[in-house]
Amino acid sequence: MPVLPSKVITYKLKDKAYAEPYLLRTHQIAIYPQETEKVLKLIKLKKGSSAIE
Repeated sequence: MPVLPSKVITYKLKDKAYAEPYLLRTHQIAIYPQETEKVLKLIKLKKGSSAIE
């Protein structure tokens, strides 16, 4: 995960004259439509096969 400086959160150390941005780890959560379809198809297949057993 990348480390990026915050645009909102800052802190000031005693020995510095200015505030520094807090560095935080971020990640982007995404939905991938093609992969979602694959997973849903697998779930439906598994549900259908367990009903037969």
